[in-house]
Amino acid sequence: MIGWSRHTREISGVRCLSGLDNLAVALSSAEILVALLPETPHTINLLDAKALRLR
Repeated sequence: MIGWSRHTREISGVRCLSGLDNLAVALSSAEILVALLPETPHTINLLDAKALRLR
């Protein structure tokens, strides 16, 4: 399991990635994506078509 957050975290049993540079790494490694994001200026359009490679 891979987790991603804006800031560094450590969670047992989870490969934790952080920072915008590692978002693409986390997304490209995912077979299934579960996104639990609050609606804030930092998260709006974070997972857009470009990030999800839907274009």
